[in-house]
Amino acid sequence: MNKLIETSKKLYKLSDYDCRELEGHEGGRNRIFICSKGGEEKFVLRISATGDRSENDYRAETDFVHYLAKNGGRTFDALERVEVMNFVKLP
Repeated sequence: MNKLIETSKKLYKLSDYDCRELEGHEGGRNRIFICSKGGEEKFVLRISATGDRSENDYRAETDFVHYLAKNGGRTFDALERVEVMNFVKLP
Protein backbone atom coordinates (compact mmCIF):
# COMPACT_ATOMS: atom_id res chain seq x y z
CA MET A 1 0.00 0.00 0.00
CA ASN A 2 1.36 3.44 -0.80
CA LYS A 3 1.82 6.37 1.55
CA LEU A 4 -1.07 8.31 0.01
CA ILE A 5 -3.71 5.72 0.88
CA GLU A 6 -2.12 4.91 4.25
CA THR A 7 -2.28 8.59 5.26
CA SER A 8 -5.82 8.96 3.91
CA LYS A 9 -7.04 5.92 5.83
CA LYS A 10 -5.71 7.44 9.06
CA LEU A 11 -7.30 10.84 8.38
CA TYR A 12 -10.73 9.35 7.69
CA LYS A 13 -10.66 6.54 10.30
CA LEU A 14 -10.59 3.85 7.61
CA SER A 15 -7.68 1.84 9.02
CA ASP A 16 -9.80 -1.31 9.28
CA TYR A 17 -11.07 -0.98 5.69
CA ASP A 18 -9.60 -2.54 2.58
CA CYS A 19 -9.13 0.14 -0.06
CA ARG A 20 -8.44 -0.77 -3.66
CA GLU A 21 -7.64 1.76 -6.33
CA LEU A 22 -9.70 1.86 -9.50
CA GLU A 23 -7.80 2.16 -12.73
CA GLY A 24 -7.69 5.75 -13.92
CA HIS A 25 -8.25 7.07 -17.40
CA GLU A 26 -6.22 9.33 -19.64
CA GLY A 27 -6.60 12.91 -18.47
CA GLY A 28 -8.08 11.83 -15.13
CA ARG A 29 -7.77 14.38 -12.32
CA ASN A 30 -8.36 12.09 -9.35
CA ARG A 31 -7.32 8.82 -7.79
CA ILE A 32 -10.36 6.77 -6.81
CA PHE A 33 -10.39 4.08 -4.12
CA ILE A 34 -13.24 1.74 -3.19
CA CYS A 35 -13.07 1.10 0.55
CA SER A 36 -14.79 -1.99 1.89
CA LYS A 37 -15.16 -3.76 5.18
CA GLY A 38 -16.19 -7.37 5.53
CA GLY A 39 -16.50 -7.65 1.76
CA GLU A 40 -19.19 -4.95 1.60
CA GLU A 41 -18.38 -1.76 -0.31
CA LYS A 42 -18.84 1.20 2.00
CA PHE A 43 -17.06 4.27 0.62
CA VAL A 44 -15.57 5.84 -2.45
CA LEU A 45 -12.48 7.81 -1.54
CA ARG A 46 -11.55 10.40 -4.17
CA ILE A 47 -8.16 12.04 -3.97
CA SER A 48 -7.19 14.90 -6.25
CA ALA A 49 -3.91 14.13 -7.95
CA THR A 50 -3.19 17.23 -10.01
CA GLY A 51 -2.66 19.98 -7.45
CA ASP A 52 -3.95 22.62 -9.85
CA ARG A 53 -7.06 23.61 -7.89
CA SER A 54 -7.26 25.87 -4.87
CA GLU A 55 -8.61 24.92 -1.46
CA ASN A 56 -11.58 27.21 -2.19
CA ASP A 57 -12.33 25.17 -5.35
CA TYR A 58 -12.48 21.98 -3.28
CA ARG A 59 -14.54 23.65 -0.56
CA ALA A 60 -17.07 24.87 -3.12
CA GLU A 61 -17.39 21.36 -4.55
CA THR A 62 -17.78 19.82 -1.09
CA ASP A 63 -20.37 22.45 -0.11
CA PHE A 64 -22.32 21.60 -3.27
CA VAL A 65 -22.21 17.86 -2.50
CA HIS A 66 -23.41 18.58 1.08
CA TYR A 67 -26.23 20.72 -0.34
CA LEU A 68 -27.32 17.97 -2.73
CA ALA A 69 -27.20 15.29 -0.02
CA LYS A 70 -29.22 17.39 2.46
CA ASN A 71 -31.83 18.33 -0.14
CA GLY A 72 -32.66 14.93 -1.57
CA GLY A 73 -30.06 14.79 -4.32
CA ARG A 74 -28.98 11.31 -5.36
CA THR A 75 -25.47 11.53 -3.98
CA PHE A 76 -23.48 10.43 -0.97
CA ASP A 77 -22.41 13.10 1.46
CA ALA A 78 -18.71 13.76 1.97
CA LEU A 79 -17.00 12.07 4.92
CA GLU A 80 -15.73 14.30 7.68
CA ARG A 81 -12.05 14.03 8.37
CA VAL A 82 -10.89 13.05 11.86
CA GLU A 83 -9.44 16.53 12.32
CA VAL A 84 -11.11 19.86 11.59
CA MET A 85 -10.91 20.16 7.78
CA ASN A 86 -11.69 17.85 4.85
CA PHE A 87 -8.69 19.12 2.90
CA VAL A 88 -5.15 17.92 3.35
CA LYS A 89 -2.22 18.63 1.07
CA LEU A 90 -0.08 15.48 0.94
CA PRO A 91 3.47 15.46 -0.41
